[in-house]
Amino acid sequence: LHNKRGESLGTQASVVALETQDKLDESSIDRIQRLADSLAIHLVGAQALYLNQIPNEVIEKEKEILTEASRKEMEAANASKGKKVEESVLAKRIGKKVDKRLSKLAEQVVLHKQTFVSEDADGKANVQTVLSRLSKELGTKLKISSAVRFQIGEENVRM
Repeated sequence: LHNKRGESLGTQASVVALETQDKLDESSIDRIQRLADSLAIHLVGAQALYLNQIPNEVIEKEKEILTEASRKEMEAANASKGKKVEESVLAKRIGKKVDKRLSKLAEQVVLHKQTFVSEDADGKANVQTVLSRLSKELGTKLKISSAVRFQIGEENVRM
């Protein structure tokens, strides 16, 4: 429970399930549990919407919106400078700008791509990197099998 409002009462909560195929010793299980706890806290703070990737239908809608906004932005900038840019050049520039913005969006809303925020984290590694590091240290493959974030007054976000 996070954002406490009283004893055992909070406005947000999350659950993260980590999975492995191997039998592990008590020490390894403890480390995995600590990571799962940290990921749950991260999930509430970072407000991820998707586990691995943004769904295609969301990407297509975002592409439309970003393409239109970028086109207007670039056309206005070119007009103010009195420049005339060929459509093929403009389309290429718009495509690059849209791709960059979509990549940035993924870093914000996809759990695996978010920079991992935790007391132990260096602030540079993303969630996938942290999972990979612990997997390597323990000699097993770890993955997030599911995650859910609850918030009072909001729709639950299941991943």
